[in-house]
Amino acid sequence: MNSIGKYYPAAIATVLLCVLVAVLYPYCKYYVDPDATAYLTIAQRYADGDITKAINGYWSPFSCWLTAIFIKAGWKAFMGAVVTNTIAAIGFMWVSASLFIRFRIKTYFQFALCLAQAVFLSYAVYQQLFADLWECFFLLLSLRLLLSNEYVHHKWMWVLNGAIGALAFFAKAYSFPFFIAHMAGCGFIIHKGWQRESRRQWIQYSLVSISTMILLSLPWIYLLHDKYGIWMTSTAGRLNTSWYLVGHPYFKESIGHLLPPVYANSPYYWEDPYMANGVTPHFWNSPQLFILQVVKAGYNFLKFIISGSEISAFYLLTWLLAVTMMLSKKTRHLWGDKSLLLGFSFVLFPLGFIIINYEARYIWYTLPLSMVVGALALQKMLLHIDRQKIIGNIAIALFAFSYVVHPLWDMRSMVNEGRNEYGLSQVLKENNIQGSFASNLNHAPEVRKAIRLAYFAGCPYYNMPFGADDKELLAEMRRYKVKYYFYWPSTYTDNFAPADEHGQPFKYIEPDEKSSLKIFLINP
Repeated sequence: MNSIGKYYPAAIATVLLCVLVAVLYPYCKYYVDPDATAYLTIAQRYADGDITKAINGYWSPFSCWLTAIFIKAGWKAFMGAVVTNTIAAIGFMWVSASLFIRFRIKTYFQFALCLAQAVFLSYAVYQQLFADLWECFFLLLSLRLLLSNEYVHHKWMWVLNGAIGALAFFAKAYSFPFFIAHMAGCGFIIHKGWQRESRRQWIQYSLVSISTMILLSLPWIYLLHDKYGIWMTSTAGRLNTSWYLVGHPYFKESIGHLLPPVYANSPYYWEDPYMANGVTPHFWNSPQLFILQVVKAGYNFLKFIISGSEISAFYLLTWLLAVTMMLSKKTRHLWGDKSLLLGFSFVLFPLGFIIINYEARYIWYTLPLSMVVGALALQKMLLHIDRQKIIGNIAIALFAFSYVVHPLWDMRSMVNEGRNEYGLSQVLKENNIQGSFASNLNHAPEVRKAIRLAYFAGCPYYNMPFGADDKELLAEMRRYKVKYYFYWPSTYTDNFAPADEHGQPFKYIEPDEKSSLKIFLINP
């Protein structure tokens, strides 16, 4: 009972998390960003048995598989995704609580941190509907196994860790290289690989887990090879490293001004961007690109600082403390023998994004690690402060609250986001306005409206990423036989009225008196 009682903070926070997710659902159920449209479409394909199209190198499959189960059971796709993501959030919460207990964080501190996590995770469930939370859960579970005193004595735990690593890879492809580096590094630390007599055990330990992970991942890797014709773990790494380096994608030469959806029933090309991608320059292709990559790495480190500050105002400080854990024997002795593993994991995880990009969600895995490091530091500091109860309570409250500031702020932009597009999609269906469309939107914030509308209405969207004049756009729409042109006026006095090649105006369709959207029938 005593061991169960240790998890009371997590149990109470889990109830709060579920309540918050339920309360937020009516306000966030239309928040579908471009990534979510792709994931939801893929999940629907799995549910429909359209496996060939569902297999995707850019979007990881695990969340899609689980969401597809709910869809098959009769649930709406978005609701199924929310429940799936909430399960991941609960797992995230409980593994975090186990880390707090492992590092002997005081109970009242655990309550504050778990409650802060409940608020953060209720936001995260909707902010990133797929992939990230499941990856975090599996990787945190893997780390928790490594921190167990029994781990080195039981080979079955090494195999189990490899299986967890494979699940993390299925959740998000970044886990594949990270798990290999993480297991090798942690094994080196656990078995003191710097000592010659220990190296064999270190290599054996690492290879068991890494080999298990790779072996269990091979069926999925084979399916990707079967579809794309190349051996890879994902297309995301190849595309993202290139896109962020040069600043934009290079599309196939056959693609002109419009980006066609991947399949006839895709909402948008983003379902599988690899299909539209052309060349992918990387830093090893030329000295100029190498220099650019070095500059980008410096810029990305600044973005890492910004992303960390979105997690907590104290994030960078805790990360630097983790670096100190790795470098200082005195600090490790002060904070416990397992602090080196914690510090190594905390420092290592964000480094892989240095040549790509940083967003706060990319480093969510490190959130509970930063909590542990910060809590350990605070507990040590408070031992040397008079009137520590009052000061301690204030310090703990401020530290925990720092993890909910950005979620509370950012949540405002998510409330009812997409509601207008959903309402408009219902109007389109009622008026039998169905079919492919292009639009005048070509800037990222605005394009999201068209992408959401495409998903909600079931109308394939041909995006115009770089702009084109009227003749070029019309030629492209003729080429792809795009049925409609959706025009969002910039002002109420905008009297845009496109004409065909002979100067005859296209048929105008008014979807709704309340909507400013203008629809023109281009190819009946």
